[in-house]
Amino acid sequence: MAIQLAAEICVHKGFTNVVIETDSTIARLIMIQEVSAPWAVDTIVRKIITLLRDKKMRFSHVYREGNAVADSLANYAIDEEISGTFEEFHQLPAQARKLINVDKAQIPSFRVRVHPWRF
Repeated sequence: MAIQLAAEICVHKGFTNVVIETDSTIARLIMIQEVSAPWAVDTIVRKIITLLRDKKMRFSHVYREGNAVADSLANYAIDEEISGTFEEFHQLPAQARKLINVDKAQIPSFRVRVHPWRF
């Protein structure tokens, strides 16, 4: 549903070159039609494709750590049980503003995977 909302905003604002990033590999594969959408989301997928059919669009996968601001906003919406849009930087939750400033300062984020040692 987040991709659908993004597609609707792109159409409303008249964007013609659209890049949608997701941390879900399966969502990306569904959107580029490499795998079939489950019936539960098929209607949403078809609507997104229809909305963006006249646009130059690209769907790409990003690690959640690389999309920290979006992840932060999604968690905020779930935790606060709200939905909506932010039009100005100062309207964003403090955590999202912090992550944007960290990104602007080009401070790297790290993805660490720990495997159990076998002795």
